[in-house]
Amino acid sequence: MSTFTPLLYLTMLYYARVPVVLRLILLALSVLAYGPTKCGITYVLRNYSRQSHSWISDIWDKAKENWKQGVLFGILDFVVAGILIFNLTYEPEPSLATVVTISKYLSLLLASLYVFMRKYIYLMIVTVHLNVRSLLQNAWLLAFIGVFRNFFSGIGNLLIWIAAYLLIMAVHPFFEILFLGLLIYSFTNFISISACYPLIDKYLVVPIAQMQSEPQP
Repeated sequence: MSTFTPLLYLTMLYYARVPVVLRLILLALSVLAYGPTKCGITYVLRNYSRQSHSWISDIWDKAKENWKQGVLFGILDFVVAGILIFNLTYEPEPSLATVVTISKYLSLLLASLYVFMRKYIYLMIVTVHLNVRSLLQNAWLLAFIGVFRNFFSGIGNLLIWIAAYLLIMAVHPFFEILFLGLLIYSFTNFISISACYPLIDKYLVVPIAQMQSEPQP
């Protein structure tokens, strides 16, 4: 089995040939575009999970419609990931080893909670109109209400990624670009959305619809 995959080769080529200034510009653009794009993809996959029709062009439409909150939470995703990577890779002085070890486990726990929350955040962005504070509060509550949904869908997605990677590398590494980059990413996100959306429908969509249908005094 070869570990020298096309994506690894492209990454090495990118860092070897692309100037640092251009890499920083591309990184900034990627950070800004990630959140809105995630909103668009979430909208399409949410519709598919509800067996509703959706065009691929809806990705662009929903990205434009929700770009403000998408950019905000996209940046937050990168900040959380950066802090987690720094905490896990930081090598402290021997006198601070105990404190830093506790900090690493704490940051891993908080990052895991945020991973559960963000599944609901992007779904709520494209489903209901809420401000940022309400999105975070509801995501916090739904992450605990749906803890078993989150856990088992996460374990299932992890197993799918591992199995797909091993299978693709055993056949030919070139298929990594197509299957891991496109099909498996979409499929695992579809599983997560299918597991999380029923809670949003139960605790947000249905109550809001009932409130709007009630006659005003």
